[in-house]
Order: sequence, then structure tokens, then C-alpha cells
Amino acid sequence: MNKAIKTQFFGVIIFKLILTFLALCATPFRVVSSASWASQVLASIRTKHLMKAFVLFVWATFVATVLTEDEPATQLWNKYTNQNGNYIIPYHFSGVYSDEERSKILSAMKKIAANTCVEFKPRKNEEDYVDIINAESEG
Repeated sequence: MNKAIKTQFFGVIIFKLILTFLALCATPFRVVSSASWASQVLASIRTKHLMKAFVLFVWATFVATVLTEDEPATQLWNKYTNQNGNYIIPYHFSGVYSDEERSKILSAMKKIAANTCVEFKPRKNEEDYVDIINAESEG
């Protein structure tokens, strides 16, 4: 199977998986009382974040699957290694974040650094960096 056909094939599968997941998550939203309304809103928020995580997971799986054996994988962050061999990932926050949101993101970065060969540092003037965007705060 050539790469274009393989990419299209997996794209269709991923699209169907996403539609199935969204259909499973789509539940009627009705307000019965203020207490149940609050719990429904919280469930909706949890579902929204769950859907984002699912889409990200599916996309990462799709990209990993499309790579074929005759295409060597290359490391894109080679120029950002430190003396310990760890990969340094410059990052930047875009958008408005509360202190709690920023703290959770930084805590997750510390956990990743503690368990992998990846470290994060605030971006100074690096050309390549991870931009952590809070698009919801900009609307």
C-alpha cells in the first residue's frame, strides 16, 4: 500500500472513530433543577476535555501509524540537548491563564521531566518552541 493510499485509509478510520466517540459523548442536555444543572455543566466540561484528549491521542496514533519502515524517523530537537543528554523544549504561554491553570501545566511539565529525558524551559529567542495556547480566553 503506497503512502497516499495508506494515509487516506487511516484518515477515514480515524474520522469514523472520532464521529463514533462524539456520538457516544453527545447526550441530551436538559435542566431539571439547579443542583442537577450544575452537575450537568461539570459533566459537560469533563466531556469537553475528554474529547480533546481523545482527539489528540487519535491524531498521535494516526501520525505514528502513517510512518513506514522505509522512512527513517528523525529527531527534530537534536539541537536542544543539554550535557546530560536530556532534550530541552523551550515553551511559551499564549493567551490568558489563571494562576491555577498555569500551575497545573507547569506541574505536568515537571512530572514529564522527572520521568523522561525531556525538560522544559521558558523560551528566550529560540526559533523552535512549543506555544501553549489558551484560545478560549481570546474569544
